[in-house]
Amino acid sequence: MFIEEIDSAKLFKFYSGNDLEIDEKHGYFGTNVKSYAIVENEIVQGAVTISKYGDKSFLEAIAVNKEMRGQGFGKELLRYAIGKTSGSVYTISKEHGFYLKHNFKFVKNMDDMIDGNCKVCEDYNKTCHPKVMVLKSSDRRKLWLENTK
Repeated sequence: MFIEEIDSAKLFKFYSGNDLEIDEKHGYFGTNVKSYAIVENEIVQGAVTISKYGDKSFLEAIAVNKEMRGQGFGKELLRYAIGKTSGSVYTISKEHGFYLKHNFKFVKNMDDMIDGNCKVCEDYNKTCHPKVMVLKSSDRRKLWLENTK
């Protein structure tokens, strides 16, 4: 599996087509945005975007092509993205299971990181429950070891 850096702007359609709520007009939240993708036969099969949000490393988005799920691409992309950051890594997700499985923990008192557009949505905290999560620096090694088995 080969992962390459890709222009972040080229991933909006991929992300929205694979169940992420991402808006090209709104863009990414952080700065120093970098994206990486698994590309096979010139088709993006999975991608991850990371950035800085203030002084925090931030996982902006991660998605795998619907037809390619269940093959470990998500874990590999996550591991790769974590390797491109330092310290603790934060994300905001409503798909908590994937992140909990990979040692992320819920963070309390950081709801200010959740986008204001999200908070005014009629589904917010009714059917959609986004939470701030973190992979602490002390758990990074655990993620690496689990994904090399």
